[in-house]
Amino acid sequence: MKLDKELAKKLMVEEASNLINELEDLGIDYNKTSDTGRIDVEQNGFKCEYHMSEGFFVMGWESNHSAEDLETVREYVVDAFGSDHVYGRTKIIVRNHTSPSDFFKFLKAVEDSNIILDPDVSFTLKKRSRNTTSGVVFENSNFSNAHERATTIGPRFMNMVCKASGMDLFKMDAEWGTDDAGRIDGVEMDETEKFPISIYECQSGIQNGAYLDDEHLNKSLLRYPSDPEIAPTLKKIVILAGGYTKEHLITIKWQSELLKVKNIEVILLKTNRIEDKIGVEIVNY
Repeated sequence: MKLDKELAKKLMVEEASNLINELEDLGIDYNKTSDTGRIDVEQNGFKCEYHMSEGFFVMGWESNHSAEDLETVREYVVDAFGSDHVYGRTKIIVRNHTSPSDFFKFLKAVEDSNIILDPDVSFTLKKRSRNTTSGVVFENSNFSNAHERATTIGPRFMNMVCKASGMDLFKMDAEWGTDDAGRIDGVEMDETEKFPISIYECQSGIQNGAYLDDEHLNKSLLRYPSDPEIAPTLKKIVILAGGYTKEHLITIKWQSELLKVKNIEVILLKTNRIEDKIGVEIVNY
């Protein structure tokens, strides 16, 4: 079956989102050039690139490092993927393996080679601003096995979210997709179940108390509300995170004032914990 361009783009956006969630859960820094373009991760001082739209991985190489070291890394990559899929003389390129799990296998092969570039000459990933403050963690609680997915499709958790935000649990659709905005964690449908009236976004790493980051803020307050399949009927935006920085609260307050003109309400929720019970509460901003 040949995929049309729009469907292929949609699938790439979902794959990129899944990979980013895994990287963030593991605390791995990355650069993302676009939703369907390239994701870069630093491994052993090398820049490991995931060219998602073109279907290959590539590891950059420093010219002042030895050819013997390059071949050592190549041997580990070949062991992982087979010689028929590994190309390049001055770079290591892997084709025909494009899933997030394959990219982690690629990173693992580079790591296992034990070839580490000198920090003075190696590629250095531009670190994304990451807030190290965190809220409550789910470990040893009544949601010990929960993570972001459980907070969007799990009725036990979503019941708390809906009660706090005023959404109707029985009108919620999880992982709702649009052609332009991508896949949204959750939407509340209208009485006819034909169009969304609320959108719900949960921060990646919520099980570890992750604060709202720039990516999820932008999706919630800019990308999703401007989507043509959502904008005409949207009445409420609900965001859940382990907490919020002062800078983000200022941005959210400013953006919420603009959205009020269109009668769109912005509700912020954060997780809390009393002994071993996880809950959610409204954040005043």
